[in-house]
Amino acid sequence: MEESRIAPISVTWRGRQLDVDADPSCTVKEFGQLLQDLTSVKPETLKLIVPQSTNKGSKLITPFSDPHSRLTLNEADISEVRCG
Repeated sequence: MEESRIAPISVTWRGRQLDVDADPSCTVKEFGQLLQDLTSVKPETLKLIVPQSTNKGSKLITPFSDPHSRLTLNEADISEVRCG
């Protein structure tokens, strides 16, 4: 039986720092649903701004869109997020 690993993910939402525990193998959509429960942001407006460790930029992820919803947190390189 495979043991799931839970990792703390730092989320900034409306200036508040939230530490969200999530399995890195969960999908971006599942993570979006978790954030929805915490913030009450509607699915069509929830966007994640993910800082990139390789450069000083960031990428925009929409958790409920087809291109992003099936990615795992690991595949999307999500360890820190700003909700917008």
